[in-house]
Amino acid sequence: MRILLIPPIFHYKDAFPTLLSASDFPSGFAYVASALEKAGHTVYGLNLNNKLGFKTGYDLASDKIPKAIDKVKPDLIGLGGLCTDYHFIKDAIEIIRKSSKVPIVLGGGIVNNDAEFIFNLLKPDYAIIGEGEETIVRLVNSLQELTKATQDNGSGSITCTVSTMDGSKGFMGNALQFLVGDLSGIPNMLFWKDNKAVSTEYIFSSGDINEIPFPDYEPFGVREMIDDYSMATRLLYRYSRQYPRPYNIITSRGCPFRCSFCVDESHKRSPYRARSMDNIFAEIKESYEQYKYNILIILDELFVANKKRMREFCERLIQEKKTNEWDFDWMFQTHANAHLDLESLKLAKEAGCYFFSYGLESCSQRILDSMKKKTKVAQAVEAVRLAEEANVGFGGNIIFGDPAETEETISESLSVWYEHFRSAMVFLSFVQAYPGSKLFDCCTEKGIIKDKKYYYEHIDEGLFNMTSIPDDILNKWMSLINTIERSWLQVKTAYGTCEEDKEALEVKYLTLTGTKMYKLKAKCPYCGEEVVYRQAFADKDKDRGIGVGCVKCNKRIKVIIK
Repeated sequence: MRILLIPPIFHYKDAFPTLLSASDFPSGFAYVASALEKAGHTVYGLNLNNKLGFKTGYDLASDKIPKAIDKVKPDLIGLGGLCTDYHFIKDAIEIIRKSSKVPIVLGGGIVNNDAEFIFNLLKPDYAIIGEGEETIVRLVNSLQELTKATQDNGSGSITCTVSTMDGSKGFMGNALQFLVGDLSGIPNMLFWKDNKAVSTEYIFSSGDINEIPFPDYEPFGVREMIDDYSMATRLLYRYSRQYPRPYNIITSRGCPFRCSFCVDESHKRSPYRARSMDNIFAEIKESYEQYKYNILIILDELFVANKKRMREFCERLIQEKKTNEWDFDWMFQTHANAHLDLESLKLAKEAGCYFFSYGLESCSQRILDSMKKKTKVAQAVEAVRLAEEANVGFGGNIIFGDPAETEETISESLSVWYEHFRSAMVFLSFVQAYPGSKLFDCCTEKGIIKDKKYYYEHIDEGLFNMTSIPDDILNKWMSLINTIERSWLQVKTAYGTCEEDKEALEVKYLTLTGTKMYKLKAKCPYCGEEVVYRQAFADKDKDRGIGVGCVKCNKRIKVIIK
């Protein structure tokens, strides 16, 4: 079978063109690709990000998707993404339907967290719930058998037979019975029968996580993302190298926690499972030999489930770097309950760790309790102190707007942030109520979200006031918080110089976004080291100062251009 996988366009509705680096790529597509390839199928990728010369994302999709279908002639098209990718997925399905009868399978968070509603709203031919590698292989194998059965009976190819959601009658009755009966036996799916959505039983497959094939990013242009786009996109992560070549790895799946704002329903669908060190380092070795990256981003939010795992990873990495002559720095994410100590962080630093992201979320104990975080403010304060002592960067987010939020808790969080976190890479933002979260259920129960279709059509256009704070007062707090965040108002400043990097690979792409790549030079007011940091920004932003992260101590600083 020939499968065409189409990841979403990054920030599809916000701006165009938007550029995507490997640090932002949706890794689920790469895992699905490798699972299908292992099963003997042929996978083609259409990564629409970083394709220039179009006025809008819709223009790009309308041009590239039909051409890819015509060239690849796929038997199945795979789409997926988060709820925030709704507009792209909706448009992509419409574009595919206009030019082809190829069946569509949809997956990812947008399905996992609101399966039946999304399936009936967007009407793909199939949808997969949860971790998709095993399910999509079973689906494609079943469709392949159907193809053979219909061909043996002289009833034509699969591309004119399986789009049953519109009631098409392009195949023999016995083939239809085979298809429906076979799909009914595949768990974790939705499909159409008699123009009605049918969902199969959800069953988590508890197979060995170490048996999952390593992700294959090749169909999606990963080399170009690493070579050309690493600094041309948003800086979700600060890097320790002037010319970063970031690569992602996922070392565990699932989460034992049930935070109210989180859309990860893995606590319902799949338990926390960590890969073995042998398996992790086999992927690191293979991927490093392929791409020669110099930044390794450990994506999973619970890489460090405990200190023992951290120590085992760091000691192994130190040895492997010597043996294999690897040259890369790395970062990870963790939860407060990992109980990191100074010894662990110093060992991580020795192994090349330059930064870690911490599940902070609030600096008010009342809000942490409401969020079901199961953490204490004091744990975060201690963690940032230890990070500073170990000279490892500390990052995280404080999100305001929980239903329990009051003016008092907002003030409390800002006070703790100012005292302990303002020099770290801790960002201030607002909580969103996304499907799959307890907050979304809260909003629907209270009537804050009245029409779910309208919600998806206008997703991320505004914030919902889930608090008891009157709108006009909350808006003033939001304005203050936005001002602090956008201006880096409370961080230390340094006077420096900037030089345009005209030889940068990103130049030809950045010109389309109205920005240029610069080398900033300044003396860090925290560690006293000379900072040389490459960053893209518009000329008009020079006068107000440029926010950067010191590549030596990872503190936030604002560089005032002389």
